[in-house]
Amino acid sequence: MGRSRRTAANEGRREEALGAINNQVLAEERAQAYEKNANDLAPSLAVLNQQLAELRMQKQQRETAATLLEARSKVAKAKTNAARTIGNVGQNPGVDFEALDRKVDRQEATAAALSDMASARAAVNPDLHLADLRRRDTVAAKAAELGLLTVESASPGQISRDKHA
Repeated sequence: MGRSRRTAANEGRREEALGAINNQVLAEERAQAYEKNANDLAPSLAVLNQQLAELRMQKQQRETAATLLEARSKVAKAKTNAARTIGNVGQNPGVDFEALDRKVDRQEATAAALSDMASARAAVNPDLHLADLRRRDTVAAKAAELGLLTVESASPGQISRDKHA
């Protein structure tokens, strides 16, 4: 603004020079006001930043405490279950580990059988699928030898219908 003020004054443009001077004074006043406001707000900002840091620390402490309580609760439940299982506290005395072992064996066998059935059904093993098709062809050929159906007309659907008929 100082340059435009000098240029306007040197060129005889008095009104423009006065306007530039007025704008410069207003800008300086605004800058002083902004600086004063910033200086006045600095302590409040520092207090707010400190309070924010304290709140974050409290939040983290509460989250840690909640996690610790949850872990303690799970440990207590596990200890209770273990004590009841081992000592049958509050129930029949003694634990039948053989019965528990048989129960786990049945569960494992059931899971393995279901897995095998799912694999076969999903045609995960193409060799089993091919063996099943070959078996159908063999059954159809033997049925044709007995005169139950002709080899040309044999299809898996017909074999199953003729077999049940």
